Amino acid sequence: MSIHNKYHLTIVLAISLACFHVQADQATTTHAGELKIELRREHVGGSLQVLLFDNAENFENFTSPLRSERFPADGQQQLRVQDVPTGEYALLVFHDENDNEQLDVNFIGIPREPIGFSNEYRPRGAPTFRNARFTFVPGETDPVEMDLVRPLGDRGRIGAGVVVITRGSPYAQATDNPLNIFPAVVYVGNRLQIQGPFLQLGLMGTGRTRLAGTIAYRQATYESDDSPILAGMRNRRATAMAGLSLQVNTIAGINLSTGYQMDALNRIGGGEGRVAISRSFPWERFRFNPSISVNYMLPRLARHDYGVTPAEATEERPVYRPGTALNPEVGLSVFAEITPNIMGAIISSVEWLDSSIRRSPIVEDHYVIKGTSFIVYMF
Repeated sequence: MSIHNKYHLTIVLAISLACFHVQADQATTTHAGELKIELRREHVGGSLQVLLFDNAENFENFTSPLRSERFPADGQQQLRVQDVPTGEYALLVFHDENDNEQLDVNFIGIPREPIGFSNEYRPRGAPTFRNARFTFVPGETDPVEMDLVRPLGDRGRIGAGVVVITRGSPYAQATDNPLNIFPAVVYVGNRLQIQGPFLQLGLMGTGRTRLAGTIAYRQATYESDDSPILAGMRNRRATAMAGLSLQVNTIAGINLSTGYQMDALNRIGGGEGRVAISRSFPWERFRFNPSISVNYMLPRLARHDYGVTPAEATEERPVYRPGTALNPEVGLSVFAEITPNIMGAIISSVEWLDSSIRRSPIVEDHYVIKGTSFIVYMF
């Protein structure tokens, strides 16, 4: 090959490479563009925070957004985020009224400042990535419209539905299991939450550490006709348990809670404590919450559920007085946003009984299966 031809070939290769790089740069550029956001009303004071997510778990926990942009809240209703690649996202925008660079939340983590989501999604419970998700294509996607509102309004949020509470029976020869069905009134406020037979009032804290007062319905454990071994014993009664609960959000999304409750109506006496760890895992419209706990029963409560008094004793059922009991428990809660207004949940667990309980003459199984389910319409 002549020098002239080699020189000509070199020029052709150089031009070809240059064209390739230009085309590559153009391809890269055309796959990123400007995301436009249209707010339905003016917001003045503080700032507007835009959070863009491409990960469901991060979105549903409001952590680690893909992009975070701040704009002055000076009445502008058009926000623009530059250099957003093509992809599927969920968008969260809130009015940071006090300009403290964070979303202020109430006692249980519900935002107190005006907030909005893509798709004009207004969740009545924990938000899901699925319902806020949209596809962004530069140059083809219309502006994302949203209205920033306070999730609880001025007076909180109200709902109504049905709750079912059941538990297995560990008693010997048992033929029936306790089952209760209640109408459920739900109220979610900044500090007060009512969920059917459960009430929580925030006392201190709104961040990682919170102290609350609690009241909960405690199901009756058995009636004397549930089993031949229980015949002649007095029916055990339901009651309301009241106490305190300390809740701590730790690292990696792990939640730690501990609390103590006692018989508020003095129907059964005694009390019980609980230490639990749990973590939430979102998927589509569901939220899975596995937990591990240890339940601490004081002697009076253990005797009420599993003991035999002298007046109840027979030859086959001698007097038995269990002491303090430590019962490990493993649970799984599944919460679902059926529609933006309808919430459902199934809360189940298995509690293993302490050896002092298993020795009771009326106990046969070494564990108790417990379950609560509800469906609620939020107005």
